[in-house]
Amino acid sequence: MLLLQTAIIAATVVAAVWLAPQLVWVGLAGGSIALTANLVFGILASLGRRSAGAVLMALMMAEAGKIFVVALGFVLLFRKFPERLGGGDALWLLGAFVLTLSAQWLAPLVLKTEPRR
Repeated sequence: MLLLQTAIIAATVVAAVWLAPQLVWVGLAGGSIALTANLVFGILASLGRRSAGAVLMALMMAEAGKIFVVALGFVLLFRKFPERLGGGDALWLLGAFVLTLSAQWLAPLVLKTEPRR
């Protein structure tokens, strides 16, 4: 899934280079926030747990960590570059973020794999 997310980030950067070169960093930032949040989720969720309750708690903590990373990423970005994120730039940022985040729902359709037995 991370490979698919990286491909989506690359596609938004290429689209930005073609349409408006000044938006390249905005698309890269939006995709990077989503990618980093999913990495945090994967790391926290994969910590060794054995019981069902512990697995559920790990997933809940991983989701909380993911939300925290997303909020922190957007706060830092909007505080650091408020003048560069006005109007259409903010839409490009959120679009790249949503496209990269949607890879988790697109992965089963795009990455055809046989189920493990």
